[in-house]
Amino acid sequence: LARLRALARRRPDAAGEPVVRFADVTIDLAAKSVMRAGARVHLTPTEWRMLEFLARN
Repeated sequence: LARLRALARRRPDAAGEPVVRFADVTIDLAAKSVMRAGARVHLTPTEWRMLEFLARN
């Protein structure tokens, strides 16, 4: 987790891409929300940080 945080600090934000879509999953980076098949997915702060990192990279 520490490595993910360090990498995230070094990488600029994904400007111009506030929403990432893959199959039936929508990740709104600005609103920090995740939807799957139209239903909101509740994530812990750690889960969100990991998903956000993966979505941005």
